[in-house]
This record gives sequence, C-alpha cells and structure tokens, in this order.
Amino acid sequence: RDRSVSRGLGDVYKRQQVKVLTSDGRVFMGTLEGYDQNTNLVLTKSKEIILSPDHPGRLNESSGIILRGDDVVCVGQIDDQVEDSIDYSKIFADKLKGTKNSLEKDTRSRETQRYE
Repeated sequence: RDRSVSRGLGDVYKRQQVKVLTSDGRVFMGTLEGYDQNTNLVLTKSKEIILSPDHPGRLNESSGIILRGDDVVCVGQIDDQVEDSIDYSKIFADKLKGTKNSLEKDTRSRETQRYE
C-alpha cells in the first residue's frame, strides 16, 4: 500500500527543492523549510519566476519567503534535470484566471442566509 497519500507535506518535501504555484499565477521555487496546518509555506534560497504576456520571464532571487496557505494552488518537487533545461527568458504567459471554486461562494451565501 502506498502510504505517501497519508503523509504530510513536510514528510514528503521537507528540505527538498519545490516549485509552488499561487492563486494569482505567481511561481516560486526554493527549499521547503516549514509549513503549518493552513499550508503556509516557508521557502529558503527562493526565486520568484515572473511571467508576463508582454515581457520574457525573469527570476527574482531572495534568501527566503513565506507564502500564505490561502494563496497556494500547487506544490511539487523540482526535477533538477527538467528545471535546468527551461530557459525562462523565452517564456511568455498570461496570468491565471480565477482559481477559487465558484461553488464555494454559493455555499457560503446559503450558509449565511440560514443564520441571518
């Protein structure tokens, strides 16, 4: 049986190089140093990949960053061989469209009506 499903994010990716996609379309890479139950992430040796439809991609490096769990869409381990083959200066990209579940708003409004 594969136990990776029941293991936490830190058990799988702690101190590993990860790439994180946020709900506003930003992409971060770095070493996962910590996280909490809200999926707030602490990355060290981090880079933000800035993608735009008008300008080629570029990297902004920093010593570390804290990402809010509400903004995290996806976390994955970096494949160094694949990552080394990507030339971000040749990539153009539009921002992501909404990533929040539209049904979530409907559910919240119904719950609010019930208690009013």
